[in-house]
Amino acid sequence: MVIKRKFNNNKKYRYLAGIREAMVKILLIMIFSMSCSLLLSQDNFEEYNLLKNYVLPPNAISFDELTIKDSLFLKDDIPFTGIAYERYDNEKLARVVSFYEGIRYGPMYIWYPNGTPQLSTNYRQGKLHGWFFGWYSNGTILYNMAINQGKYVGDYQDDDDRRQQQELPEYEGDAGSLNERD
Repeated sequence: MVIKRKFNNNKKYRYLAGIREAMVKILLIMIFSMSCSLLLSQDNFEEYNLLKNYVLPPNAISFDELTIKDSLFLKDDIPFTGIAYERYDNEKLARVVSFYEGIRYGPMYIWYPNGTPQLSTNYRQGKLHGWFFGWYSNGTILYNMAINQGKYVGDYQDDDDRRQQQELPEYEGDAGSLNERD
């Protein structure tokens, strides 16, 4: 009887130790998850503020000056490299898009008519690539996801992708400042 009691206590101890170990693991996973989401929300907040305070480069041109032929954006029949913008009737920016040799390449920003940021994303060789941030008109997060060459890959992007985004081609004028946020 005494041996059985020791066995039961030992079994109970192992059971409780296993539960404690599982709870510690769950707690660590929760802390890690909250830390990651905090970092992602900080990125999103910084991006939002970047758009809120965005200043259009002086060499940007209106979309009205561009034509589209064979999926290329042209200015005076030459594939356009630079920044094009569009404004609302109230003169606030509606969207800003970066181009390289006639295709979307680099950041694209969209605002609501009241001037608050709506969307921030990146293009690489004409396809969505990189972080894709979106906000409601009151500034709360609508979406935050990663796109790889036009395909949804989740809400994570590794550092290799960030480095590649920094290696965008130089635009006339203000290209460097477009990549400062990376």
